[in-house]
Amino acid sequence: MTEEKQPFIVTNDSQLNWALGEYKEHQIQFDEYELQAEESRKAIEEKYNAELYEIEQRRLKL
Repeated sequence: MTEEKQPFIVTNDSQLNWALGEYKEHQIQFDEYELQAEESRKAIEEKYNAELYEIEQRRLKL
């Protein structure tokens, strides 16, 4: 049996402030993950390009 979660409904300013704080924390974490992913992508692309260059240099020597 699965329990259905009820949506959180903001009913006062205190709850709104809490919800906005939670949203901001999640947004900051998301931005950090996005930056890490971009850095990883660039590192992989640089390694790929270096290996491709090496292969091309060996091909030209043949």
